[in-house]
Amino acid sequence: MKLQAQGLGEFEAMVTALESIHSHRKASPTTPSDELYYELISRYNRRILNARGEAKLLVGSTVYVPNELLYAMDVVPMVMENVAVTFSIIRGAQEGMLNTAKGYGLPPEVCSNHRVMAAFFLNGWAPPPDAVVWTHVLCDNTAKLGEAVAGIYDTPGFFLDRPYRDSGPGVNYLAGELQDMVSFLESIAGHDLSEDRFLAALECSHRMVQLQQEVDELRKRVPSPVSNRKIYQMLFIHWLYSGSPEGVRFYQEVRDELRDQTGPTLPPERIRLLSLFVAPNFDWKVLDWMEREHGTRIVGDPYHCHWGTWEHDPSHPLSSLAAKLLNTPACKQLHGPIGEFVADALQDAGDFKADAAIYWAHTGCRQACGAIRTVKDALADIGLPLLVLDCDITDPTFVSAEELKDRMEAFFEMLEERG
Repeated sequence: MKLQAQGLGEFEAMVTALESIHSHRKASPTTPSDELYYELISRYNRRILNARGEAKLLVGSTVYVPNELLYAMDVVPMVMENVAVTFSIIRGAQEGMLNTAKGYGLPPEVCSNHRVMAAFFLNGWAPPPDAVVWTHVLCDNTAKLGEAVAGIYDTPGFFLDRPYRDSGPGVNYLAGELQDMVSFLESIAGHDLSEDRFLAALECSHRMVQLQQEVDELRKRVPSPVSNRKIYQMLFIHWLYSGSPEGVRFYQEVRDELRDQTGPTLPPERIRLLSLFVAPNFDWKVLDWMEREHGTRIVGDPYHCHWGTWEHDPSHPLSSLAAKLLNTPACKQLHGPIGEFVADALQDAGDFKADAAIYWAHTGCRQACGAIRTVKDALADIGLPLLVLDCDITDPTFVSAEELKDRMEAFFEMLEERG
């Protein structure tokens, strides 16, 4: 199946819609960080749309390809999964995109994020990337989907291989891979990597990790001051803006709101929940409903916040970046044996005083679903109730928002009856 050049009208419509949401937030203020989130999401996609007109190179990447190197090279990054999924939600195009992916040969067993990503680029809805960089990290689908996008556009590509372990040899191997990625980008851009820009990007990443850790400490309060939606806003900003001043600004705004308790008053907290894996992104209103109707606050999520032992070392920037990638939450937990995921879940259950846990069993993720039984048994050993919630992260036809609510409502009522 080949590229269907449909033009950029649909992408422009998505960006315009995001900008309208931002304008609405400004006119009807909630919190400064909420307004800033939509400003940054709309700006990120506007940059992609304007890249060619501004004579900027556009580099498509899969999630967890290090943004730090892309920002340091002064190219416009495009995290392809995130942009495609955002498009599918804003344009209400999930069903049509999933049908396109099926025609391309991708069955329902493949993660829906990657199926809509394939359809997004097959339909020619994105500006053509000048290069594509992809990695496998924890999602094995990305090893082929990045290659597929490069093939669709017949554009240069680079595969960033990642070892399994945060060890001396693992760090050295990944640092060598990152050096090869730099050489590839330099050949595409026609200029060398700026060491000053790279060090500045690494410092921004380091600051974002520090701020994430400060936010996680604040979440331990009873009641927790963090809304369920904010957790996922932080994750999206991490994916798109790591290594940038904008990312630091957003995380700092969140930290300040929580520290100074300047955000809106949240509903009374009745259930403190541990969230395992990623909640469906097709309707974040489900997260608001949990909070509003049942006083359910997501207080811990090891998939987002366990940063391992990373320490920033500006004297060895590529090794420092390699160590960061190997310690990034989710990557370090699910890229191989899952003992660390279990340990992090158990630690969070205690540290965040969780009453129960939900495991978002995303049907298309072999890595996350493969860990369910082990995590469930470990939580049962400490008496923590767990709801395994079958769902699809992007496809609302697999399990609808109303069906998700029905399952959760019965679980929450059981927890409240138990006291």
